[in-house]
Amino acid sequence: MNTRPCHAGASIGLAFVFFVFILSLHVLSPKARAAEDKSPHASARDVYERELISRVLKSLGLVLDPKPQGKSIERVEVVSLPIVEQSDPWPGFVNIFHVVTKEHIVRQELLFSEGQKYSEDKIRESARNLRSMPLLFSTVRIVVAKGDSQDSVVVVVITKDLWSIRLNSNGNFGGGQFNWFYVTPSEQNFLGYNQQLSLHYYMDRDVQAIGEIYRVPRLLGSRLALSQMAAVRINHHSGDLEGGWASVSVQRPLFSLETKWAYWAGASLDIGIDRYYQGTDYRRVTVEYGDSEYSLPQIYKHSIFDLS
Repeated sequence: MNTRPCHAGASIGLAFVFFVFILSLHVLSPKARAAEDKSPHASARDVYERELISRVLKSLGLVLDPKPQGKSIERVEVVSLPIVEQSDPWPGFVNIFHVVTKEHIVRQELLFSEGQKYSEDKIRESARNLRSMPLLFSTVRIVVAKGDSQDSVVVVVITKDLWSIRLNSNGNFGGGQFNWFYVTPSEQNFLGYNQQLSLHYYMDRDVQAIGEIYRVPRLLGSRLALSQMAAVRINHHSGDLEGGWASVSVQRPLFSLETKWAYWAGASLDIGIDRYYQGTDYRRVTVEYGDSEYSLPQIYKHSIFDLS
């Protein structure tokens, strides 16, 4: 009685699996992916980047090479574009306030060079290195064009800068009482050298801190990254210096799949006064001394040193 429904269900299941299999072959095939790239459903960003690549190749007098694997890299062209181009719907005067990333900053992230054999893995890793730079580029594309001979290619690295000036701020105001506020204006790509330079200002009910932050991902062109920050704390009622904080660190990151070792070393210090508030006044603590009890404001000094 139940054999026919079971056979019918099995047939439907096999038909569904076969349909999914055929569909997967179509979706995963190169022809299908190529057709998908040219479809009208491509994102606006994809269309924009394709047009950007087309304009750059035309300006260089180059055409794409569909089969570059194993060919010799004749030369590497680096094209660094400003924040706003003629095709962008934004006013061009914005570029006055930004220095385009220097060409050697882009080149030092590339894991390939002229004279080497083209390697898709090295191309992808290099693109990842460039994209991993914080707040540096809005677009990173590496494409391969035909060289002067059939056995050579030209690798074209296209980058488009991102607006790198930032203003980070935060604060707290509750119960009708000001608690704290900080503001940190930053330039993430100082003079186009991929260096972060920031000022730091912090203020609470009693203290203000004034300092700076400086980060260099490639110290003197090496693989070493340097991070340094420092600030002083000043009581804005009395004007007295109440300490400050500082830190410095050096690291060598994993920049390639072939990199086996990475390391980090850092030191920091923090000297100041901790104050705890309750309502509009300091929080009170009860201290017993001998036969007496004292109610004291919860304020104490701290000194913290750390080496890692």
